[in-house]
Amino acid sequence: MTTLQITRPSEWQNRIRKYKVYIDNEQVGILSNGETKDFFPTEGAHTIHVKMGWYGSAPYHCNLNKEDIQYLKVSSSAMAKWLPFSLIPFVLLHVFFKDVIGEGLSLLFFIPVLLIVIYLLTLGRNKYLTLTAF
Repeated sequence: MTTLQITRPSEWQNRIRKYKVYIDNEQVGILSNGETKDFFPTEGAHTIHVKMGWYGSAPYHCNLNKEDIQYLKVSSSAMAKWLPFSLIPFVLLHVFFKDVIGEGLSLLFFIPVLLIVIYLLTLGRNKYLTLTAF
């Protein structure tokens, strides 16, 4: 029997959100934080992806033979992990320099953060989670 084992390590971001697992565009299960589950697809080529609301992973393509065990790990991307911390310097720059250079000009510090958020909401929404073999 072919086995697909997907592990979701415990992470502080998205802790309360559940990940939906799809094999060939059909939902086959849900992963909680720190959980590992086994799925039993048929033999042959499959496309696996994981979604969390609007966000998801890029499709992972694999070819499973009889008695194969494929190990996958799904986690948040590096950008998703550090985005909240990247806001701190921009907020501090705005707070401390708004009187020196003007409030309107200090708001320009937020443009890089705004561009990253726009990217994550549009083109990068299927790169928010990473699905890799290990």
